Amino acid sequence: MATDDFFKEVERLKEQLEPPSEKPDFYLPFSWNVKDARGAVLDILNSYMHKTRLRKYQNLAQHQGVPRIVADGDSWFNHPLLDDIVDHLYAKGLAVNCFSAAGDTLAFMAQRFEFFNSLAQEKPICLLWSGGGNDLLAPAVLENLLDAIVPGRVNEDYLDALMAQLETNIRLMLEKVRGADVPVFMHGYDYIQPRANGLNWVYPVMVRKGVSDEITQFQLTARIIDAFNEKLAVLQKEFAGQFYHVDLRGSLVKESDWFDEIHPNSKSFLLMTDKLLRRVFSVLKI
Repeated sequence: MATDDFFKEVERLKEQLEPPSEKPDFYLPFSWNVKDARGAVLDILNSYMHKTRLRKYQNLAQHQGVPRIVADGDSWFNHPLLDDIVDHLYAKGLAVNCFSAAGDTLAFMAQRFEFFNSLAQEKPICLLWSGGGNDLLAPAVLENLLDAIVPGRVNEDYLDALMAQLETNIRLMLEKVRGADVPVFMHGYDYIQPRANGLNWVYPVMVRKGVSDEITQFQLTARIIDAFNEKLAVLQKEFAGQFYHVDLRGSLVKESDWFDEIHPNSKSFLLMTDKLLRRVFSVLKI
């Protein structure tokens, strides 16, 4: 969870940034006026979070018998303004060596593969992945996912191509960790909540593409989330015994359950954490 030092760092960085001329084409977990320095600011803040979490991990891991977990992913595993899934895992006494970074895509996770060496060193009970959200819902991607010819429909050809890319990256990571003999658990998010107020980037794209009806907006994003979860379920069958899909869909049904369009609030992240752990403990029989 963010500390006073973190917010001081954010304010310092705000003063150094010029107002953005336009919204970036990928999601960063802060108000838009902080997001314009895409690389520098995000790298600094992710580095800050990584250092604080490494200390948490080391403090927990030094105790005998504490389960160790390795995690990599996006802002569902590393959100500096919320108690995210990894924060709740720490609170439950689990030692999580977290390599997650807000704004990460599956493509970048597969390329970086930062967590690999820790698998042999830490001997974790499992590996947790959270990725795909930024690949699927970044404004530039969403523009192509929404059918330009028939407003209110998903471009199924583009969705199929995108799912093939995501599958390729997941397969690449699974092949790399196959020899580590560690079970991998990956969630496919819950149905997001496009909204006109607050932090939003999905809603404006919907409106620009001629979709202003709230029900249709939800149905379109649900189609995308469903396609991703269906892909994870297929991979679970193919990589049986190694890869496990964690289905979180339908967990959060109220707008008040969400911090913004794609992130649950801290309380809801606890619910997601409990569902994830039930899946892990069920598979590992612990």
